[in-house]
Amino acid sequence: MTIRLGILSDTHGRSTIARRAVMQLQSLGATHFAHCGDVADFGSDGRAVLDCLPAGVSWFVFGNNDLEPARLRDYAGKIGIHCLNYTGEFELGSKRFAVTHGDRSADLNQLLDRAGEIDYLLSGHTHRKHDLRVGSIRRINPGALHRANPKTVAILNPESDKLEFHIVAEMS
Repeated sequence: MTIRLGILSDTHGRSTIARRAVMQLQSLGATHFAHCGDVADFGSDGRAVLDCLPAGVSWFVFGNNDLEPARLRDYAGKIGIHCLNYTGEFELGSKRFAVTHGDRSADLNQLLDRAGEIDYLLSGHTHRKHDLRVGSIRRINPGALHRANPKTVAILNPESDKLEFHIVAEMS
C-alpha cells in the first residue's frame, strides 16, 4: 500500500469545509492525515472538525486559537484521533514527521535544529502554503481552510517525496 499523507490546517471550527477537504484528499488517495492546528476558534470547540478525520490514521496539534486543549485532547482520544499536543512527532513508513502549529518560534527553531532526526516539519498558522527545505528538513505548510483565498490542502507521498497542493472549493 502506498502511503499518502493528507495535510490540512487552520480550519478554525469550520467543519463543513474540513469535511470537504478530507473527502477531497481521500479521493486523491490520502491514507493518513495531519492537521497542523487551529482546529477550533472562538465560539467553536473544534470537535466537529475532529469528527471529519479518519480514526487511527490521523494526528493533530493545538494552535493559538484552540482555547480548550484539554477538551480537544479528551475528545480526540475517544474517537481515535492522535493528539500531539502543541508539538509532536510520528512515523509513516521510513519517514519521521514533526508537527507544530507555527505560532511558537521556539518550537519551530528547536525542530529545525534536529536535522537528521526528522524528515518533514509540518506547520500552519500563516494561512499561506509553502514548501521549502531548511537543511535536510522539508518544511510544509498546506495553507488554510479559513481566512484564506484560495483555501488549500496538501498531499504528500513520503516515499517518493512528491507533494501536491490542492484548492478546496467553497460552496456558494
